[in-house]
Amino acid sequence: MSELVHTTKKWLKYARQTLKAVPVSELQRTMLDPVKWYEQPETRPVGSPPITDRVTVAVLLYRNCRETAEAFALDGDPEAAFQYAYLAAAAHERAFMLSRQEEITNPVVAADIKRGRGNEEAICWLIAVNEWEKAEAYAKFAEPILYALLTGDDAFAGQLVSMLPDTPPADVMRREVHFTGVIFCKAIFAAILRGDAQALQTALEERVSRYRRLPWDYTTVLDLSSAAFIKMA
Repeated sequence: MSELVHTTKKWLKYARQTLKAVPVSELQRTMLDPVKWYEQPETRPVGSPPITDRVTVAVLLYRNCRETAEAFALDGDPEAAFQYAYLAAAAHERAFMLSRQEEITNPVVAADIKRGRGNEEAICWLIAVNEWEKAEAYAKFAEPILYALLTGDDAFAGQLVSMLPDTPPADVMRREVHFTGVIFCKAIFAAILRGDAQALQTALEERVSRYRRLPWDYTTVLDLSSAAFIKMA
């Protein structure tokens, strides 16, 4: 893949500073007890209700594992990064499955689950770490386009992709951070279905250029979604 125009040097500098301030060992400790971490006064959002449901705990575990995976990636330990990437994806799958059975008391988590936020990323992370069966099982309930692609149903996948907008609505673009939702990936899916390697490269680079324009706090460190799309192709 050709070199992108954007530079990551300043973001990497900030990342190193962050990792120095919050070492991986601390991230691992907080990851093991997401409720305790969340209940700290400096961490818990003002007005947020107490955690009383398993879905919210699983979502917090997903976020903590995701952060730890990125920290290991920046710290030069790809094996540990992939281990925590798997744990993050598994936690999100757990949250989604539990949400079909239980009431969610946290309104923010409930809204994210209802919108399916994070499903596509979690499925892609499972693919990236070669958990194909788990990815397919998750996609069956959570994301029909990815499920169709994973099961080789190209005709149905093509129908679903054709219904995606060529350009996502402005309000969707404004609130997005990682651009992992299927609504941002029409060109990627279309290239995969056509078997067009050059079009896939162009589509992946366009998606990458979007998230690399964001501030450091929102920057993607591990782009396992792109890795998954390449593996699927």
